[in-house]
Amino acid sequence: MVLRPVRESIRVLTQAIRNQLVVTYNKVRKLVFLFQTTSFLLADKGYDVWLGNIRGNTYSRKHVNYSPNEQKYWNFSFHEMGTFDIPACIDFILKLTNQDKVTYIGHSMGTTMFYVMVSMRPEYNEKILVQLSLAPIAYLGHATSLVTSVAPFEIEITIFVPTFVGHDPAGTAIKVLHHYAQFINNPDKFRQFDYGYGSSQNMKRYHSPVPPSYNISAITTKVALFYGTNDMLTIQQDVKLLYSQLPNPIGIFKLDSFAHIDFLYGKDLRSKLNLRLLDIMESENRVYDHQIQ
Repeated sequence: MVLRPVRESIRVLTQAIRNQLVVTYNKVRKLVFLFQTTSFLLADKGYDVWLGNIRGNTYSRKHVNYSPNEQKYWNFSFHEMGTFDIPACIDFILKLTNQDKVTYIGHSMGTTMFYVMVSMRPEYNEKILVQLSLAPIAYLGHATSLVTSVAPFEIEITIFVPTFVGHDPAGTAIKVLHHYAQFINNPDKFRQFDYGYGSSQNMKRYHSPVPPSYNISAITTKVALFYGTNDMLTIQQDVKLLYSQLPNPIGIFKLDSFAHIDFLYGKDLRSKLNLRLLDIMESENRVYDHQIQ
């Protein structure tokens, strides 16, 4: 963690399926919650770097009521992470730093959790300065990876869990994979978990035979989208569909030859991605500083 006096005021929070990042950058200090080389770059620029973990992964297994050996423990998807976990993280950061906004950088499921959060709890739009989506996932209708081949067998997806979450990423709930499989099986649908058409669970939870869609029109935060041409999950058509529905988009950026994992480990991260992220963050910071003066 790097602390040093600065004049600007901006913060950042990031999550991926493996872990998450929060970055805050304010008049007293810059606080960063980010991943790998991006975090080092921001630390070098004076940001504090915070590292977190999504529930259920190797480093985040505690629960006040349940054990990881109990089925109830694993009854969650990115929906619960977006509606409960990420808001709690943001509130913790803002309280600790005595600030009022963060900048959120999310990768993959980290973007999904953000969209869920601000669509379900729109009051959190006011706590986000800008959101930077790396390999954003809201729609998966055109995905071409191995996941698409198992999605039609959603109920049997448990046999593929060791492949997807056994080593890296560091673990998650089967329900997360089920939920994403529903995105693939229902192109152009970004909606809550489906317990089965007309099922008692759907009727009990949603008062409808089908789950409701997430309200993208409620995402009033400034959002920039970054996608790679070699990414088999976040395909251009799906990213552009999301971008067209966002109320306050500030840019969509295509990264040539970038695959899904390159946003974390790519050799060209600095030149193709990180410097762009930094430019946007510092630009939005200057605008915000001007507004509050």
